[in-house]
Amino acid sequence: MAAEGKSVRQISIILQERNLSIPGQYLKTGHLYQEEEDEVKIWHVGTISNILRNQAYIGNLVQGKRRTRLCDNEKRHFTPKDEWLITEGTHEPIVSRELYDKVRRLFDKKVKNSPFSSDRGKDSPRKDDKYFNLLFCGTCGKRLQMHSRMGREKDDVSREYFYQCGITYDKKYKGYCKSNIMEWKLDHIVLGAIKKQAEILSDKGLTMEYCEKTFAEKMKPLEEKILKAEQAIKKQEYEDFETHEKFGIGEISRTELEAMQKVSGKKMEKLKERLDSAQEKYADRKKEYESYIVGIKAVYRVNGVTSLDRETLVTLIDRIVIHPTGDFEITWNFEKGFLTETSRYRKGAKSL
Repeated sequence: MAAEGKSVRQISIILQERNLSIPGQYLKTGHLYQEEEDEVKIWHVGTISNILRNQAYIGNLVQGKRRTRLCDNEKRHFTPKDEWLITEGTHEPIVSRELYDKVRRLFDKKVKNSPFSSDRGKDSPRKDDKYFNLLFCGTCGKRLQMHSRMGREKDDVSREYFYQCGITYDKKYKGYCKSNIMEWKLDHIVLGAIKKQAEILSDKGLTMEYCEKTFAEKMKPLEEKILKAEQAIKKQEYEDFETHEKFGIGEISRTELEAMQKVSGKKMEKLKERLDSAQEKYADRKKEYESYIVGIKAVYRVNGVTSLDRETLVTLIDRIVIHPTGDFEITWNFEKGFLTETSRYRKGAKSL
């Protein structure tokens, strides 16, 4: 198939459709075809690419692909091809040298002409993924990975980025994930969603003054609980002190003292639990309030800009789920309280 001009991706789809076991699975199970009880394994394009480059199929033994020198504290690493040790004819070949060389020439030609590996793309290095660990597939739930390709416009070459579910790439046929999106379109949607949140905040009057007032109102009952618990503990401590004084002057016996201390101990334990609970809720509410303020400030900061950065995204967004249908689910970090709705957007929408 490779000699006929099919790409490794096309080959992976054909092998998957034929339900053939991958090499490792065949070695483990002995099944040429994947059977019902077998774990489904994917024919990744990397696996096929490695097979098409493996000289073991033409009877050669290749050594020295990786090297390490522990005495020199040299870590294990891949070596350049011209440093490999190749011994020809060490075993019976199962692929002819002519077929192998033909495939290598075809793929070398593709690589040479590809903007991915040509000198035309050398001035366009890959950039960091600002959506790392924020973007997920709506079908399988796996994290979407950033990919890039070189776009051409006459003599100009530029790198364009897109996000895609890994299963989409290796299993592109009916029944599998098709979640994907170009980065520029994702930026457009997310930026529009953030601006919409800014409008909602403005409509609700969620200014800093409003937030402080709302926070004070929510915290007041907890502050009262904390104060009451502290006063009850002090009262109980005073009563315990009086009990010891009565024992000291002989008004009560040791037996009575121990019985009263037992009751007092249980009461004090409950009071401290009540205080700890109120203080914990107070700390959680305070943390929640502070996150609201951070989120609101970030929303207003982005409202007037035309691009997004990593810091803004991780501050505002918990996760973005993309469905094959084009639906989006954006879950905000400050969703509870002031903002309660998860936004939903259409991938192909012309307006947000």
